[in-house]
Amino acid sequence: MTEYFDISRKIIANMTSEGWKTIPHVCIVYDAEAELLMDVLQSYNRDRKSNERISFNSLILRVLIEGIKACPKMNGHIKFSPWLVSGKVTALEHIDISLPIIYGEGKMTTINLPHMEDKSVHEIQAMIAEFRARIESTYMDRVLYRTGLEDTFSKLRRGNIPKAVGRLLGAKLGPGRVRIDRRRSAGSKDRLTPANIKQGSITVSNMGSLYKQWKGNCTILEIIPPQLCALAVGAVQKRAVVDAADNVRAARIVPITIAFDHRGLDTAQLVPFMQTLDTLLRDREWLEREISL
Repeated sequence: MTEYFDISRKIIANMTSEGWKTIPHVCIVYDAEAELLMDVLQSYNRDRKSNERISFNSLILRVLIEGIKACPKMNGHIKFSPWLVSGKVTALEHIDISLPIIYGEGKMTTINLPHMEDKSVHEIQAMIAEFRARIESTYMDRVLYRTGLEDTFSKLRRGNIPKAVGRLLGAKLGPGRVRIDRRRSAGSKDRLTPANIKQGSITVSNMGSLYKQWKGNCTILEIIPPQLCALAVGAVQKRAVVDAADNVRAARIVPITIAFDHRGLDTAQLVPFMQTLDTLLRDREWLEREISL
């Protein structure tokens, strides 16, 4: 059976191909000990109704945001000219998280969660829930098509004529051409717009939510230019850990893959991110306060 790319797969294929062609990727895995985080989360949720409970995803995202704030260049964009061998990294003021979400029958889109640097755990959870509801009220192919068209014309304005022309031809010609449903979506307040799926400042993928019994790590991860960094959160796993006194014990671990653009970042520059996570994941008072705000 032959299955041609739909608009969602076309966009993913184009963006990831561009990233692999231009970005020298480095990936490391940071094993975050989540024993205390899970205890605090389970204690908070124990006597609450399902719609009042906080998800693991919302709480770990709140922790990651603090780590990103401790390493501002992770939340940056890069510009590099191989011809001139010159470049610059701009650390961005706001943390706008690109969050991949699965919808429909296994399709994926990436939503933009803006200004996350000052959001509480409850605000994070409410925002993601709102976006999920809006996806259900949106003809996603139309929004993705408009987003791709805007990006194509942007490339045309910057003089990248062959790339823009190729995209337009690929969208309109051949068996893999894009077909857009002409029905009307819900009102603008209840549906996604291209602004909601535009690229953010850093990507965070929650891969552990796809399969909670997953017992491995994400070993490599795409960076979408001009972003400098992407994170992948794995499934919670029971592992043996060794403490400072060389005692071995079982603990719940969350593997977090950090992919970064080696042109603008080095592993040493990520240490504040990991140190911040180490500190916060051992701080019961901070975790309890954050989950209750």
